[in-house]
Amino acid sequence: MMKKNTEAGDDMTQKERILNAKHCLDALALGLDPATGAELPDDSVLNRVELSRCFFFVSGLLQELHERGGQGLGLPFALPAEQRAQFPFSERPMLISEICRILNEMADTFVYRQLRTTTITNWLLHAGFLEVSAREGGTPTRRPTALGCTIGLSAEERSGKRGTYTVTLYGLEAQRFILDNLDAMLSSESQPLG
Repeated sequence: MMKKNTEAGDDMTQKERILNAKHCLDALALGLDPATGAELPDDSVLNRVELSRCFFFVSGLLQELHERGGQGLGLPFALPAEQRAQFPFSERPMLISEICRILNEMADTFVYRQLRTTTITNWLLHAGFLEVSAREGGTPTRRPTALGCTIGLSAEERSGKRGTYTVTLYGLEAQRFILDNLDAMLSSESQPLG
């Protein structure tokens, strides 16, 4: 049954807390009081079939979490609309890596995997907002198309240790476009682009 917490409550490790919560949910799913093991009254809200199913489902998630060493569930990236509304849009054009970093910092990394830049850029490429062109030396690079420029994408030449290279910048309109189309981008990641 449910382990007793110490007075400080902080003596349990993360894995122990996960197992403790799982055991509690398992007991509730079986109609038992997690602390005593006694059967819950038949008319208890906790004995409803839909809640029992929910308890078993969450218990399974906690089991997966425990098996991962308490390092997160690893579900596909997601960000609720309320959190998306908090995105710090910038008048300064941003790199796609900056946008992804901000979105990843806003998401619950305990539950969700990191959003990859390629999730966004592959979708933009497939939708005709980006194109692949060859740089000097034949190295492929992604650049905005004329259509991409209409949503706030631009290209900028930069210099680095290995010479000149081109980056795609995401202006304010492009940042909004990404947030507005994020669900489509996320769902396309699980489907082959054709």
